[in-house]
Amino acid sequence: AKDLALPQTSTAEEAAQILATKKNIYFLTGAGLSAASGIPTFRGDGGLWTVRNQTEPVKAQDFLTYNYFKEHPEEIWRWHHLFMKTKSSHSPNISHYAIAELQLFCIKNGIDFTLVTQNIDNYHIEALEKVSNKYKEVIPLSFLNPKHEKYGFYDECIEIHGNILYMRCDENCTNQLYPSQKNVSDEYFVPCC
Repeated sequence: AKDLALPQTSTAEEAAQILATKKNIYFLTGAGLSAASGIPTFRGDGGLWTVRNQTEPVKAQDFLTYNYFKEHPEEIWRWHHLFMKTKSSHSPNISHYAIAELQLFCIKNGIDFTLVTQNIDNYHIEALEKVSNKYKEVIPLSFLNPKHEKYGFYDECIEIHGNILYMRCDENCTNQLYPSQKNVSDEYFVPCC
């Protein structure tokens, strides 16, 4: 008998046969998925945490923390701007679209599908929006609801690290979300309350 705790390799057809018998599917994605789109990973060579203008080295696990942000907002916003600029010249890849197709197939067929991502690039949402155009009359997705805010908190994609396209004031003066920097140029700015 196979040890199910060990990673297994299967073809797309074999994976489809396994998934076809399930009633609940849980997908977790991370930086490797968007690396195929040209978005660098965070910790690898040339990773987004390692390519920064800084005077002192900072551990990756400390860099994008609230405490570091409070002490070095310019550096965090410079990183944020670099990520937005990188994202603006890339797009979701075939894997994002395949996951979106699978997710919509599951919704259409009464299979619970939970997509959780560590990625902040919004590519899962972009792929879902594009793929969902063929299912509009069949599947009422939350982001197709005109009452839904256009940034963040989609039922169809749980973004555990947030989304680069929206932000909230760090002074906690409101819970309202705001769009991040819309026009990516060579200049960056530090937004103020």
